[in-house]
Amino acid sequence: MTFQKLIYEFLDIIINYAVPTIFGLAVLYFLYGALMYIKSGGSQDKRSAGVKFMTTAVISLFIMLTIWSIVGVFSSFFGSKAGIPQFKNTDPAQQQNTVIQL
Repeated sequence: MTFQKLIYEFLDIIINYAVPTIFGLAVLYFLYGALMYIKSGGSQDKRSAGVKFMTTAVISLFIMLTIWSIVGVFSSFFGSKAGIPQFKNTDPAQQQNTVIQL
């Protein structure tokens, strides 16, 4: 295995597995903050902690989405296969480019 293939495999693992996992964790972080906010029971300290969690999660999601988009633009500009992962189509009708009419 060449060094270039090793780098592509590493980037493939990061882009296809690590990045969506981190996005999911950020969404869970936001939901945890929303739950803290809802369960505050009128306590100003708990409410502000929930708002802080949600604000941090939204800012983190925005930064991650921005960086992910920039990587996708540069990779498509330079013709690289690294970038935003594409969902694989598992529908056999669309893989064969056929139209099913009901």
